[in-house]
Amino acid sequence: MNPRTLLTIIALHIAAVMVQAQQLLPLPSVPSDLTVPMQRADYIMRHFWDAMDWNDTCAARNSAFMEINMVNFFSIAPHASSDAVTSSFRDFAAHAAADSISLQLVAELSHRYLGERQSPVYHEPSYEIMCRVLADCYQPQSPQRVYLDYALQTLAKNRHGTRAADFTFIDRHGRTRTLFSTLRQGTVTLLIFFDPDCSDCHTLTAALTRDSSIARQITDGTLAVTLITPFDTDPAAWQRYADTLPTAWTVGYSPLGQIDTDELYDLPAIPSIYLLAPDGTVIHRNLTTLPSDLTNTATQQ
Repeated sequence: MNPRTLLTIIALHIAAVMVQAQQLLPLPSVPSDLTVPMQRADYIMRHFWDAMDWNDTCAARNSAFMEINMVNFFSIAPHASSDAVTSSFRDFAAHAAADSISLQLVAELSHRYLGERQSPVYHEPSYEIMCRVLADCYQPQSPQRVYLDYALQTLAKNRHGTRAADFTFIDRHGRTRTLFSTLRQGTVTLLIFFDPDCSDCHTLTAALTRDSSIARQITDGTLAVTLITPFDTDPAAWQRYADTLPTAWTVGYSPLGQIDTDELYDLPAIPSIYLLAPDGTVIHRNLTTLPSDLTNTATQQ
């Protein structure tokens, strides 16, 4: 590489860094008397946008500017109180709602970063709060409001602390069973919705099979693993894959894909992982990673 080309690349990199720095809003200075981490997070949430000039629609409509700052804003939410998240989201949306283009951008970025599991700042409780706040910004019959209402209905399904929806399935031995019939006193259930054609599902089941802690907890009777295909599937192809899975697991499929067609569960991606208490109460839903000791995790809830 000749020196001129190298200097050009370095100059472009420095320029990109400077542009990014200019796009970052300054973080609010937290008063020194706030020493509890949640109090500090609450303060930052409530004052994060203080330096924003909402009359400057060029900034409020700038997707790069809003994206980088909203990601930083959302990253604080899991560490703040629900009240602070709600009030800060409400103030934020109220400012954005003064301009329909800005509001639409805020809605799109909120769905992408708070609501999608692949996001680095995915946080379902904050996403639900934001959906409620944004819903208040739109007319009842508008497409945006309809979408937000549907998102809230989906989030309300099988939420933490409620009893999971029961369903019928056909197990690998051809028997018709229900989810609740598999529950046992003193046993936590790891419920996984999977698809035999899903590569991520294969990776997950392989990891679970190798996990000595999972095997020990199954042997102890403190954990049960239940894998269910929620979609309509080819029984023969499904059976071939089911036969490769550990015999200690309960494996089944939903007849005619009723779990999916009836939308009994929120399944934003496959695999979707739920952790259920012995009585079927939802401890976790849509887990992205598995705790190292699932039964201890359940006990701590």
